Amino acid sequence: MDLWLVGTSSHGILTIWRDFDSVGGFREFEILDQFNTVLLEESFSILYHTTKTQKTWGFRSDSLIMSKLMPLPEDIPFFLAPFLPTSSSSLTPKRPFTTLTYAQSLDSRIAASPGQRTSISHLETKTMTHYLRSKHDGILIGSGTVLADDPGLNCRYTENGESHGIRPIILDPSIKWDYKGSKLEQLVQKGEGLPPWIITREVGSDELSEAALERQEYLKKHGGKFLHVISQKDGTLKWSDVLNKLSEEGIRSVMIEGGAKIINDLLANSEELVDSVIITIGPVFLGSQGVQVSPSSEVRMKDVAWWSGIQDSVVCGRLS
Repeated sequence: MDLWLVGTSSHGILTIWRDFDSVGGFREFEILDQFNTVLLEESFSILYHTTKTQKTWGFRSDSLIMSKLMPLPEDIPFFLAPFLPTSSSSLTPKRPFTTLTYAQSLDSRIAASPGQRTSISHLETKTMTHYLRSKHDGILIGSGTVLADDPGLNCRYTENGESHGIRPIILDPSIKWDYKGSKLEQLVQKGEGLPPWIITREVGSDELSEAALERQEYLKKHGGKFLHVISQKDGTLKWSDVLNKLSEEGIRSVMIEGGAKIINDLLANSEELVDSVIITIGPVFLGSQGVQVSPSSEVRMKDVAWWSGIQDSVVCGRLS
């Protein structure tokens, strides 16, 4: 089976490579042809960046599954260490160590438009994201993000041959997301991920729609769990209650990846619930129609550190 890749050369020309050796493992790629952007987008569904040397990692064109992560830059673990959870780093026994992390454009957008999955970061910072996942017990995103992106929410980074099972956690107060048929379910079935936990409002079964009840029963039958939190008067969930519930369930550290509403809420939260902030910044402007990270009030960071790679910059810090 051929291994295909579409990417950008060092001169900015979109090029197609094919694995000209046997399948499996990594090979040098031969250049097959060069196309303009329109033709590429019509003919191929796989778009990805390459390194400056035109060597990269591939995708199988029939499955859209990346064969392996790009190697982690050697200085990343040392750079990230002060901002990662340790066995004794949780500030309070009532909640997990909480890392807020996401990728954004130069104009502070995390997507080109609402509901549109947008590639911002380079392959090496995507590897960094999986490295971060390997240091946390859980990964949390909102229902809007999971509905728009259908993410895998697993950890593909291995250390000394050992993989790490991170618990996917979906903040879904109204049970809008369906686990059945999702990418996450496919990964669980292949042994490459854990069944998710859903954080939802504490309501009676008579208050749920028939569709929500069906989603709930299906997930429970397939190893998932629902965590019920008492909602506020406006129907929203209080972040301190959400994190406390995770702590009760044995989650000692959680990385929160979005979406924008969650990020903005946590940045502006006065309860000091976030221990570390790790932001990847890609060299792109997504424009005024993009989904913006912009909290309701001024937020400053302290203990700031910067890292720069092939394409992206990463800023780490703690909220003042």
